[in-house]
Formats: sequence, structure tokens, C-alpha cells
Amino acid sequence: MSKKVKKPSASSSKPKFPYTTTHSALRKFLQEVPKRPKPGKVDFPLLQTWGLKDSNARTIIGVIKELGLIDSSSTPTDNYINFMRNETGAASLSARIKQTYAKLFETNLEPYKDSQENLKNFFNIHSGGGEKAIQLQVQTFKTLCEYADFSSTTIESNAPPANSPRVPTPVPVQQNGAQIHINLHIHLPENKSRADYEEIFKDIAKYIYDK
Repeated sequence: MSKKVKKPSASSSKPKFPYTTTHSALRKFLQEVPKRPKPGKVDFPLLQTWGLKDSNARTIIGVIKELGLIDSSSTPTDNYINFMRNETGAASLSARIKQTYAKLFETNLEPYKDSQENLKNFFNIHSGGGEKAIQLQVQTFKTLCEYADFSSTTIESNAPPANSPRVPTPVPVQQNGAQIHINLHIHLPENKSRADYEEIFKDIAKYIYDK
């Protein structure tokens, strides 16, 4: 008589979400990034120079790597640069959190507002590791959310909307011997045809150059 093979439970499998064993170090790191120049690498020597000298601080490197702020060689990515900027930092981080914890956001519209108990239940079902690992995963998620803005995850891009014509690069205007460079930030209405967009650009060009 053959024995049934027992499937591994979530608690006995490898954790599926990143976590650090020192959340105070993660907070310190997230606070410091916007204040510092972009480093060549995010490694333990760097953390030490930022005042994170506890050897457990190494565990935050895996977290920010999983978030896509640094690549496999610990080099800062464009996501890191976006987080450095005050105007994009919190929204950029929320976008990375939503991608990293996609399964969580599929089951809950606002998991960052959820209770510790509900989050623990989710990680018990969808992640892995023992009770301590589950708790650390929950705390890591909550710590990251402290520095994210989920009200807007749109990061500005220089690319025009896919269904609108490309705006030509602004050219300098000569006025009274002085060269004036005009930079326009145009917010286009939605649900318009290409012809509608072209008419809008023609009107703008006429206003600027014919006035």
C-alpha cells in the first residue's frame, strides 16, 4: 500500500515576499535616499556610511532589490532615481509596491490600510515560512507603505499619449534681440480623435507665433 505524499504547507515553504529583520533600518534607508546623491552600488559598506551599522541591516538590500530599486548587481535603477525625487518619490514607491505585492492588491483594494491580523492571514495563505517569517513579511510591507503615496501612482513621462500626435520640440523665439525658449505643458482632453488633437496644436502654434 503506497503512502500519500503530504504537500508542503505555506508555513514550511520558502517565503514568497521580501522581508527584513530590522524595520528601523529600512525606515532609515527610505528616509535617507532623497537626501543623498545616487550611489554607485547599494551594499553594506554604503549602509554603514549612512549610519546603518547593524549587520542585520544587510537584509534590507534584498527588499529594495525585490522592489526593483536596485538591479541584481545592486546598482540603482530608474526606479531608485524616481524615488530620490520629492515630486515622484512616494508615488513611484507605491507603484513598485503594487507590482511586488500584486497578489495582495488583487484581493484587497487598500491593503495598506488593513489590520495586522488580516494581513497576517493573507501572508499565511499566499506566502510561506514559519510564523516569524510571516510576521516579518507583514511588517516589511507595512513599513514600505509608510513611505508610499497610493492616491496617485502615475509617474510623469516625456512620451506623448499613444493616440495623440507627437508634439514637435519647442524652438527658440527671437524677440527684441533676445532668444526666448518656450516650454509648454499641455494637458490634452481625453476621448478625442487625432484630427481634434491636430487642431489643438495648430491653434497653440498660431497663438504663439502669429501673435
